[in-house]
Amino acid sequence: MSSRIDRWIFGEYPARVADLAFVRVLYAGYMLLVAFPRAMWVTRAPEAFYSPPPGPIALLSTWPPAWVIVGLNGLMLASLVALLVGYRTPIASAASGLCFIALSCWNFASVKIDHDILLGVTPLALAASGWGNWWSIDARRLDPRPSPVDPARPWCLALLAMLIGVAMATAGWAKLSTGWLDPSSHATFSFLTQYYVKGQLGPLGEEALRVDGAWLRESADWAAVLLELAFLPALLWRPAFRLALAVAAAFHLGNVLLFNIPFADNVIAYAAFVSWSEVLPALARDRQPSRASLAALGLAGLTCGLVSLSSGPIVPRLPVKQVVVVLGAAIALGYVARPCWRRVSPTPSSPLAP
Repeated sequence: MSSRIDRWIFGEYPARVADLAFVRVLYAGYMLLVAFPRAMWVTRAPEAFYSPPPGPIALLSTWPPAWVIVGLNGLMLASLVALLVGYRTPIASAASGLCFIALSCWNFASVKIDHDILLGVTPLALAASGWGNWWSIDARRLDPRPSPVDPARPWCLALLAMLIGVAMATAGWAKLSTGWLDPSSHATFSFLTQYYVKGQLGPLGEEALRVDGAWLRESADWAAVLLELAFLPALLWRPAFRLALAVAAAFHLGNVLLFNIPFADNVIAYAAFVSWSEVLPALARDRQPSRASLAALGLAGLTCGLVSLSSGPIVPRLPVKQVVVVLGAAIALGYVARPCWRRVSPTPSSPLAP
């Protein structure tokens, strides 16, 4: 049993640094454009709104001073820019993840809890993976000639897979144990009722309102629960886990089309399990980043973050999350139609070879 666990931890999720480096830039860019700043509304919230869930901040009686929220956002901005250009990547990864989680605690202290925790755990899980060893300042500083096929630390991806599996399984169990599968409820399609409150649904939402098939509506409830519960057993075998991610990406697209609920945050976490150098061969070219390109990337990220910090997310009205979900579903379709997410097959000259 011990040897099987070791094989799973250290051998089930191999990856290349070029692939994870793409995920690093994708994650940092997404955060700066869409998910930053965080919890700034807390600085203006009345004390009556303070109702934290169980946790460390429940020990406090009111909101923190404004400088705490602004300071955490400033630290998060610095760590995200460092992560974007790959400077002191392990430290930047840990700092960005911890700041996100700390600010989320305050963000959720008025009862409303969002499902974006994967944005916080992804950089924490991948901090030691080696995703800063390619196309980064660290690559130039530590290794003048990095190789795109250098192996990342697979246990980091195994950890991220486990965290995704637990997050999905707890969501599925909550549905299963609270009557989601009651044949009279049609819980999934109940989200269509927001049409009567907000007057807005996804492109197919109004058409779905006209569907009168009870079996079809109930099948959506079962599909949601089974998919979320399937993640835990699937993570034991990498191809099964990737298939679960592909199905989840298609499921998220359905949520956008029907309910206009974009789970783009989840899709960003799923990206860590894609062999990007197979999808985008240019990533695997043995090239080093120029100082000018890294400086331009860092300056763009810093400018974006400063603008967001002063006036909110820089792209609040553009459907960035919807675009991310659509692209994620398209890549998932490519996986199902053609194994572009197949298990990494090392060559005898590759450092990934056994």
